[in-house]
Parts: sequence; structure tokens; C-alpha cells
Amino acid sequence: MIEFSLTGDYWVATHKGITIELSSKCITLINVNHSTEAVIRFPKKIQDVADLSFFPSKSTARCAIILPVELGQLELADIGMSLVLRQFDTAGAQVQTVTAHI
Repeated sequence: MIEFSLTGDYWVATHKGITIELSSKCITLINVNHSTEAVIRFPKKIQDVADLSFFPSKSTARCAIILPVELGQLELADIGMSLVLRQFDTAGAQVQTVTAHI
């Protein structure tokens, strides 16, 4: 299960060696072992990151993150040997995807 905790001005979670950091400007997947980062930048700054909603799945390694209305939502999913981050717009259409290999 992917669970986030609020640390100062950003949310942090770890999953299989990958650190996930969610700030007011972007979400970043960091794999220190492979010296890689995957980033999705938001078109607008999130005013208060403490107001975000997280919905981790208890049965699988997935987590949905509801952003402010105009920014849509994010989905994190452990798929095979990768942690996949997808961004969806307000209509539910996929906007972009980034992957960090485990």
C-alpha cells in the first residue's frame, strides 16, 4: 500500500526504494539507487497541499490523488518492475504518464 505523510510543505511516500514527493508545483518519483527522477509539473500552483485527498488501495499497490478541481487527479500504480504515475484532466482523460523503474 502506498501511504503519504505530510512533511512541511509537501507530501512524501516511499515504495520499493522509490521516493514520491508531491509539492505545490509538481510530483516527483526519485530512485536514488539508479540516480533517476520522473516529474510531472502542474500548470497551476496548488494553494494548500494539506487539502489534497489520497485514496490508497488496501489490496494493491495503487493510490489515487485528487488535486484541486482545475488540475484533475493523479494515479500511482506498481506495475511489474515499475512505479507508474498517470495524470488525468477534469474530464478523466489521461494527460501524461511517467515511469520510474524499481
